Amino acid sequence: MKRFIRFATVLIGSTLLLVGCGKSSSLDTSKLSAGFQGAPAEQKSGVDAAVKAIGSGDFATAAESLKKAVKGAKLSPEQKTVVSEVVAEMQKVASQDPGKYPLETYYSIGEVITVMEGLPVIRRNVTPSTNP
Repeated sequence: MKRFIRFATVLIGSTLLLVGCGKSSSLDTSKLSAGFQGAPAEQKSGVDAAVKAIGSGDFATAAESLKKAVKGAKLSPEQKTVVSEVVAEMQKVASQDPGKYPLETYYSIGEVITVMEGLPVIRRNVTPSTNP
C-alpha cells in the first residue's frame, strides 16, 4: 500500500511539473481590450485587430495593428502600461519560438514601443549579407 501511495504521489507530481513547465503561446489580451474600451473608434479597431491577430498567433500583423493604434495617440499611463506588457509578452513568446517568429517579427513587435513614444523607427537589416 505504501508503494502504491509513493508511486501515485510521484506520478501526480511529475504530471503537474510537466504541465506547469510547458510553453504557452496564448497571451492574455483582456487587459489590452479593456484598456481601450472607451478609445476613439479608429484606435479601438486597431487594438481589436491586434487582439484578434495575437489570438491566432500572427504577431507580425498584431504589431502592425498596434503601431497604427498608438501612433500619435495621447495614451493614458494605464494604456501605455498595458501595451508595454503585451509587447513584452509577445517578444517573450517570439524569442522562444524563432522558427515561427523570425527576427524581423521580433523587431517589429519592439517597434510598437518606439511608435508609442513618438520616436522614429529605425529598421534593422536582419538578412545576412552575401558579401564576404
